[in-house]
Amino acid sequence: MQHALEELLPVKLKYSLPVEMETVYMYIARPAFMEQWLADSVDVEEEDIFVFQQGDKKLRARLVQKVPGRMIKFEWIEHPEKQGKSLIFQVAPCKEEEEGLTTLYVFDCCYQLEQEILAEDWNKLVEKLLRAIQSDS
Repeated sequence: MQHALEELLPVKLKYSLPVEMETVYMYIARPAFMEQWLADSVDVEEEDIFVFQQGDKKLRARLVQKVPGRMIKFEWIEHPEKQGKSLIFQVAPCKEEEEGLTTLYVFDCCYQLEQEILAEDWNKLVEKLLRAIQSDS
């Protein structure tokens, strides 16, 4: 889809998960756990280059920032929509006051007409994340 004149918009999604924050962080930060919900395969090429494979599609991302236990942030190196733009996604768990609950924040970007699709995609991924955590418990 061509979006030459369209601006990428930041998207912030929020999910409440009945899981401890440390467990959520483990699943968003470690490649072996990412493979259970984010992609079919997650490999680390260099210290900061991650390769996410879904089916026959491979996308490479640079680890831009990692705050242990708090947040992980990637910038896509190769992405069909990149076209010279900085495409970043960030996932950050936050402990709730109620014990055993974690709010998961997802920061991503997309074009205006794709916001609903992006939200649906993340909804499915977070559902898959929660199922993976629950099945390992």
